[in-house]
Amino acid sequence: MRRKLVDFLTKEHRRRSLNYDSAITSLRAAPPPFEAGNRIRIHKRNTRDALPKLSILLLDWSCRERFDTLDWLEQQDVPRDAYELIWVELFDRVIPEVMERADVVVTCGQSQPYHKHEGYNIGLLLAQGELFCVCDSDAVFPQEFVRSIFHHFYGEGKLPRGSVLFHFEGRSSLSYPGLHSAQELKDANWRWWGLHPNVGACMTVRTADAIRFGGFDEDPVYAGYLCGPYELGWRLMNAGLAEVWHDPATMLWHFAHPDPVGDNGILPSLRQIGEITYPHVDLHALHAVEALVCGRLLPLRENAALFVRRMSSRVFGAAFVTRYAFSGGPGGFRKESVRKMRRASQLEELRIRAARLVVRMIEGVCTVLRPELVAFTRQRRNWKPAAPVFSAAGWVLYVQGKEIFALPHYLDPHAPEAKALRITGGDVWSVQNAILERAPALCSQPEIIDKDYRGTGYQTVAFLSLVIGVRSGQGRFDLGRLLLEPPDGTYWCTTVAGARQMVERAQAPTAPESRRELFLNAVGGLLDGFPGIPPNSPILLATLFDTILVYVTNELLAIPRALCQVDLTNSLGRRTPGIRRLSCRTELSKLVDGQRAAGVISAAAASE
Repeated sequence: MRRKLVDFLTKEHRRRSLNYDSAITSLRAAPPPFEAGNRIRIHKRNTRDALPKLSILLLDWSCRERFDTLDWLEQQDVPRDAYELIWVELFDRVIPEVMERADVVVTCGQSQPYHKHEGYNIGLLLAQGELFCVCDSDAVFPQEFVRSIFHHFYGEGKLPRGSVLFHFEGRSSLSYPGLHSAQELKDANWRWWGLHPNVGACMTVRTADAIRFGGFDEDPVYAGYLCGPYELGWRLMNAGLAEVWHDPATMLWHFAHPDPVGDNGILPSLRQIGEITYPHVDLHALHAVEALVCGRLLPLRENAALFVRRMSSRVFGAAFVTRYAFSGGPGGFRKESVRKMRRASQLEELRIRAARLVVRMIEGVCTVLRPELVAFTRQRRNWKPAAPVFSAAGWVLYVQGKEIFALPHYLDPHAPEAKALRITGGDVWSVQNAILERAPALCSQPEIIDKDYRGTGYQTVAFLSLVIGVRSGQGRFDLGRLLLEPPDGTYWCTTVAGARQMVERAQAPTAPESRRELFLNAVGGLLDGFPGIPPNSPILLATLFDTILVYVTNELLAIPRALCQVDLTNSLGRRTPGIRRLSCRTELSKLVDGQRAAGVISAAAASE
């Protein structure tokens, strides 16, 4: 009866993690990858060895009548390998001239109404440059165009500055006249319509910035004619990037199509009227203006492949955040999953209330029938697991409710047999001092208790069941050197408090014979069984004169230095010829004495 009551009261106060599994179940399906080879076709890739600094995207939807833009972009006054040309066709048309001159050629296989932003995103996914430029694919470009972009973003530095750079585009009612040089268009005799922001404007941003904010919005509201790169540019401005319009001394020029529109004095074609599929504000997509007004940072519909790239570029400083960060796609939690999680929380609260009610009823019954059980039930009702808060010399200090105690690191604090071995005290400091008065709890690795004890210049190190006081700054800790060589200011003891007293009193360092006995007792204890060390976990005990002493999987091994590297994590490696197994303290004593003698002879020979 009592055991069942203890289990019930213990389970009542155990807490479990709620909602994690339910939350991520609906998110396990990864978003679809970039669709190359399905509807989208990559006809040509950039295979040059050198990575470009700038990727220039040229978009077509089977409407370009001429392709001299490629001529102007090949005549730039910077090396051709500094930039790449990406030609994206929204439908299926493939132009031989484009295939020859562009570095990347893609067809999207769209149907009406076409969606420019999808083409922009395909180019962004294939771009190799640090900078990404979207511009008019039938414009005339001055020779200094690419150089002007580099000058703005890089200046005198090596890293591109974050901003949104626009170049103006001058427009004319004249159809393309045929030109020998783009310099001819800088003549003052030319008459352009005037410089209108975003009318055919060219936009350049850092590629990383474009990806970080979701690329171009693929929501259906941006389908058709009246959309452009400015939609992403305005969201980048919402994030704090500066909008910069380049000096008109360097701009693009555009001549009229055979069926011109706008201020040319000719009515727009029915085809282009049909391509204006959604409302606009001054010929700018309504929802792009809305994003600018309300400060939206991410697109209404993000490209799935860009979502994966954006989420994969995140850097985390804590592992627990990663637990959630890669658990799903952009859809978020389903309403049904949220309802299940809410019900789980409500059931947890109901369970706790019911358990507390049962406990109060038991206490009421005990008050009448067995009053001595009331204190017991209240104690178990307030049960809390032991929480580790401090460790020293292989001992771990725990707090459990109002109780403070310490145990060796290899013991479970909740095990019934561990209760008799506890070191207890009224506060943390009294338990800590009691720990330091005890021998180390079989430390499997050297543990520095304090690096410079009270300014004495010594650090105390616990190892196995020993404490060694050694001068700070002596370099790597080597138990074998401290064992075999002259004392050299080294104090060996069985407790931390004892080593500190020796240092404070400036006693003579521990004599070699005393250190030998302490070492043999500590290491010899391994032959009697050493708790807390997992199998196949070698522990280097000492580096002696020509032998290395290692403990692994209940075996004490003497390994000659001449064997060099030996794999001790498996039984086959531990059977390497030349390795000796020490099975008793007598063999261990003979090994240590033999190594000390060999070291003395070697030192004498070296001095002669």
